[in-house]
Amino acid sequence: MAASILFSTCFFKGTNLPDSGVFQVLCGFCAVLGHTYPVFAEFKGGKGVATLAGMMIALFPQAVPICMGIFTVTVILTGYTSVGSIIASAFLPVILLIFPLFGFEPAELSLLIFSLLVPFFVIFTHRSNISRLRMGEENRFEKAMIFNKRA
Repeated sequence: MAASILFSTCFFKGTNLPDSGVFQVLCGFCAVLGHTYPVFAEFKGGKGVATLAGMMIALFPQAVPICMGIFTVTVILTGYTSVGSIIASAFLPVILLIFPLFGFEPAELSLLIFSLLVPFFVIFTHRSNISRLRMGEENRFEKAMIFNKRA
């Protein structure tokens, strides 16, 4: 995953493109799609969240610890990893937008636009989990719920 982003960085370096991040985002998203819908596994893959995290490590590593923190706190409070993934992905564009206020280099426009689409992709891949949450049938990660009172 990171190799595809590094390749696109080296390959398009020195071109007159206004935003070389477009190719980095496209290469990363192709990796996410490949993990979510693998051809050799009959298009039945994962939810793409871990691959998206790897993509963000390569493109904007400063945002990853904050998203991981949001994910962790959400899982500890709710016990649902799907909810943690959705909440963390929803915070990604907010994080990228406010980082320049704290002296960080601003994210490229293509990454900002992509970050606005990420929550919709994560919600789409988690639609079965959301359905189970609504019916009260989603499995909880009980061991992560450290504040859960057990009688």
